[in-house]
Amino acid sequence: MVIAGIVCAGLTITYAWSYLEVDMPTALLAYWSYNSSLQEVFLSAAILLAPASMLVAVAYLARQKDVQTSALAQALAVAGAASLVAALIQAKPWSYHFLPAIIFFNLSAVALLAAEKPRADKLTLRRIAFAILVAMAIAPTAFEAKRIFEGTSSRESQLAAVFRNNPGPNRTVFGFMPSPREVFPAVVAAGVEWATPFCCVYLIAAAARVDEAPAADQPKIKAAGLNQAEMAISAVRIKEPGVIVIATGIDMLGFGHRAFDYVAWLSAHTDFASTLAHYRETSPIGPFRIFVRK
Repeated sequence: MVIAGIVCAGLTITYAWSYLEVDMPTALLAYWSYNSSLQEVFLSAAILLAPASMLVAVAYLARQKDVQTSALAQALAVAGAASLVAALIQAKPWSYHFLPAIIFFNLSAVALLAAEKPRADKLTLRRIAFAILVAMAIAPTAFEAKRIFEGTSSRESQLAAVFRNNPGPNRTVFGFMPSPREVFPAVVAAGVEWATPFCCVYLIAAAARVDEAPAADQPKIKAAGLNQAEMAISAVRIKEPGVIVIATGIDMLGFGHRAFDYVAWLSAHTDFASTLAHYRETSPIGPFRIFVRK
């Protein structure tokens, strides 16, 4: 595990130095704006990790007494604990942050259950644990298959239809939003392309809440937010997307339940109004304002 970490760090330094020098420092200027309360994060962690933790405990109790726990089971448990720490440090309740910890703990349970003959009085419990592990492995795949065969959600389908019917000169779409959820699946379903190399204008959320940041960081946060906005607008001018999606509402990620208007903010800080003049607004889809190229 240590060797794998050293190799990963070496490859990152060798082939992706700009990630450490530019991307990470820039991202950290805004990542705090997506944080949730510790109570919400720990509650999410407890709910998501409860099944895996239970399985590890059952597998450990089902083993023969005075038998050495396998090195593989120990290593996987350590990896799970380290992944959990990494997820908690990020202070987000998002399920995929806890996914590595869940997987490593489940694999540790598998290693414990498969390593040796079980105690006779724990055989039924061990079989139940195996059945739960199998179900946990199959359920996500079955759920995704069901989604594929049944089609995307109604909102994603509506977005995809708009993208498909308004491809623009370059078959591209762009959105001013703090998260790619719902919009990106619709882009894929419509067979169009995203107009920029970055998924969303996440730095704008921090720029809008700059008063909450340490005073020393505020100028850098403002500059980063404006720079990302200018990059996005420049890409819109070049790619001429057929549709521009703009998120709305008080529940947008990163804004801390503050009311925020992308159009007003961009118009006040950039020349976005002249770019938007080439578009007409159509009916909204859920929390998204839709602008179609004229």
